[in-house]
Amino acid sequence: MKIEINTFEDLKALAIVKGLKISTELPGIFGYKSRWGLKQAMKNPEKKEIIIKKANIFFKT
Repeated sequence: MKIEINTFEDLKALAIVKGLKISTELPGIFGYKSRWGLKQAMKNPEKKEIIIKKANIFFKT
């Protein structure tokens, strides 16, 4: 099963499947303090690429 991460909603879905807490654990993985901060970072093209790379490494292993 291949899931492509493009949006914040994709990150949320993967976190739910993995059993992570969306408000605390998910943002912490990517270095953010809140879900809102991570969501805003996903709107920035440069930060989005960095987050997607980290997410691919974290969720694929």
